[in-house]
Amino acid sequence: MTDVFRAESKNPVDLGVIIDNTDTAIEYCQKFEDQDEAEAHLESCTAQVRAIETDACKITSVVSELDGGVQLQARYEFCCEAEKLIFEMRCKTCCV
Repeated sequence: MTDVFRAESKNPVDLGVIIDNTDTAIEYCQKFEDQDEAEAHLESCTAQVRAIETDACKITSVVSELDGGVQLQARYEFCCEAEKLIFEMRCKTCCV
């Protein structure tokens, strides 16, 4: 015997309306105590990106000196919006 489960929504949404590939980049800025901590964080996020990407994600980053620490600014440019969304969901607690 096979059970069939069907999810029905009162308000179905076409994913093409939500994911239209116009929002493919993430910009990120955070303060850290030192450059080693900032670079370790960037390395962790970059590993997450590499696990998700299908085409090379363009990553640019700058670490700037601040009073009492450093600031990491990073930009991730994905090939498609779906990959960006996956990255955001996976990294809610670790990166973004």
